[in-house]
Amino acid sequence: MDRGSKENFLGDFTTVIKSKGLVFTEYHGLTVREFNELRNTLTAFNASYQVVKNTIASIALKSLNIEGLQENLKGPTAIAIIDSDDPLGAVKKLIQFSKTHEKLKIKEGYLFGKRLKTSEIKGLADIPSKEVLLTKTVMSLNALLVNLVRVLSAPLGEIVFVLDRIQKKTGGEKNEHQNRG
Repeated sequence: MDRGSKENFLGDFTTVIKSKGLVFTEYHGLTVREFNELRNTLTAFNASYQVVKNTIASIALKSLNIEGLQENLKGPTAIAIIDSDDPLGAVKKLIQFSKTHEKLKIKEGYLFGKRLKTSEIKGLADIPSKEVLLTKTVMSLNALLVNLVRVLSAPLGEIVFVLDRIQKKTGGEKNEHQNRG
């Protein structure tokens, strides 16, 4: 690759990694079939999986003022580039794939504008999906509203009960006075 091609590639790659998330992996030992399987899996989550020259990735990260990730650019490195509003889905699939394919090693990542260690990325896999969190939130709000209605209607029920007792008591006294008279 000549210098001009490298500069064009660097410009294109810099644009690509402005995405919402990056996860650096070591892929040494994955077969072509496994590599393509991972790529296809991530595509469903608006993510790509690319092998990139370490020097080009380092220059691109520096140009974007993303510091500290360059130390991961040693050995065979592939980057999961996530451009989704919900990057957790892609991260979960990547973690799941790494559990079933031991040769895929998660190095580090950059999500939500923050550098994440391997353990933090793996911890993201335990977070429920966006849909599950939204469902739980709606269910919680529904339960709160039901309880609010019960609390607000309870005093009304008590007032009705007290008024009924008073009516029976005073109504009963009027009937006694009418029966005597």
